[in-house]
Amino acid sequence: MKNQLGFLLAIFISVAVVFACNKLKEETSSDDKTEKTEKTEKTEDDSKDDKRTSSGDKFDGSRLYFCERYSSASGEVGESSVFTIPRSGGYLTVMIDLRPADATIGTGKVDLRISRYEGSKEKIVDTLPFDVQPDWDYIHFDKVTFYKSGDYKVTLLKSDGTPVASGEVTINYR
Repeated sequence: MKNQLGFLLAIFISVAVVFACNKLKEETSSDDKTEKTEKTEKTEDDSKDDKRTSSGDKFDGSRLYFCERYSSASGEVGESSVFTIPRSGGYLTVMIDLRPADATIGTGKVDLRISRYEGSKEKIVDTLPFDVQPDWDYIHFDKVTFYKSGDYKVTLLKSDGTPVASGEVTINYR
């Protein structure tokens, strides 16, 4: 009888551990998938030419571009339009600068639409939702992940579908 009680107790504890681990895995997974967005402050004048510009009159002159990472201490690190990632995937930071258009984002929710060029056509690969503040004019989106090599177009869309800015990036494998 004592052995049966111990066996039942062991099964109960095992089931509880499995459920607890599964719950922890779900929370960790959802934390990883929650994209980090922050307003970034940049005071220096950025006068670089870039072919990637925005759509729409209000955001004319705004810029979507890419870097390895952004930190408030060092700013943009490794700005480029070509990145090399491992075959298992890699991430980069997407930057939005609306200051040249003298505009703010004007909404609390935006999407980053990622399209991959396949020949002359674009195929939408992913759409990532983000929460932002309507008064932001310089924003970074951390850890936007790519899994395949190729040429991509990334477009920032307001919640109503209005395109704000687009940029192109090439992803290569190591």
